Amino acid sequence: MYGKSGRVGLLVPSTNFVAEIEIARMMPEGVTVHTARCMLEDAACEADKVKALLAMSRNVLRAAREVACVRPKVIAWACTSGSFLQGADQEGALETEIETATGIPAVTTSTAMMEAIRSLGMRRVALVTPYIREINEKQVRFLEASMKGMKVVSVYGLEMLSSYAKNELEPESAYDAALKGDTQNADGVFISCTAWRTIEVIEALEKKLMKPVLSSNQVTAWAILARIHLQGDPGWGSLFQAAG
Repeated sequence: MYGKSGRVGLLVPSTNFVAEIEIARMMPEGVTVHTARCMLEDAACEADKVKALLAMSRNVLRAAREVACVRPKVIAWACTSGSFLQGADQEGALETEIETATGIPAVTTSTAMMEAIRSLGMRRVALVTPYIREINEKQVRFLEASMKGMKVVSVYGLEMLSSYAKNELEPESAYDAALKGDTQNADGVFISCTAWRTIEVIEALEKKLMKPVLSSNQVTAWAILARIHLQGDPGWGSLFQAAG
């Protein structure tokens, strides 16, 4: 039977064609990933970007109810910006709404991000993203407000507006951006965005930088496995090694 070790319900933005592939790759044998999409309009200008992301978030509960039909053990909302734009005071609220609507445990990428950062004891983070400046600023505020003692010591953003274009970035772009975004006083790097291919380069980056490197899809997969009490492959970075 497919999914004999567990089924995962995955919610992704409609324009994202990276997250479901990367997260499925990080699942151990016997775990299957089943996806529902949340409509995201591709913004034509920066002024409309945040509005489009917030509008997309209103589709999450509908998608959660649909993917709940496969009876997954957990439902994950795999969108970093879509899960932090509401602000630190709303952290965890969406998970509660999904759980109430479906009766299934839920996790968002933003919650997974914070859990992973805490797990590795990171306090001074270099943030690397493909986002426009406004979204970068909101992520910094979210992290620092949600996590006591947390400091984002540097931000390196690609200033990309198109949701589709982020999916077309090669893993090497994440590697190069992390090298540029890292600073000596950062004790770890977080590469943000579930539409950015990252998992192939995490291990190489950690060897190069000599510090933990996290990414949106990596932390989401790790948090999914934690909730269904399974181990991931330690080859996906020090986060998975710590979990083991």
